[in-house]
Amino acid sequence: MTIQLSLRQILLTAAFVVVTAVISANWWIGLHYPAKPLYVVILNMTEHILPSVTIEYGNMDLQEKIMAVQIRPGERRVITLNHEPAQGFNIDVNFQDGEKTSACIGKFSQKWHLRVSVLPGSIEVAEVR
Repeated sequence: MTIQLSLRQILLTAAFVVVTAVISANWWIGLHYPAKPLYVVILNMTEHILPSVTIEYGNMDLQEKIMAVQIRPGERRVITLNHEPAQGFNIDVNFQDGEKTSACIGKFSQKWHLRVSVLPGSIEVAEVR
């Protein structure tokens, strides 16, 4: 007994298999992925290299410190935090001339993506999405 499938049947079967695989993979990853990350974009709006930008955050289970170094003028760095929105975090910016600016940001934001613009002597925060 020979089974003959038309090109349309083969394409429909292949499309069904691909869609099923994508849905299954998405479900499996979502089931086993620990948490959604909080993204912080650091944007150097000064005319000098930033020697270091330090982000510190924590909760009752952990305390973390992340340091981004040598951020060039105009450069954009994306930092991923294992942290939920509205918990806030501390950011310390060290400038090339030895000055330092600090702020506690994100405390009241429900967004998962924040942009931190570093200006000469100050920090501006915006919710991205």
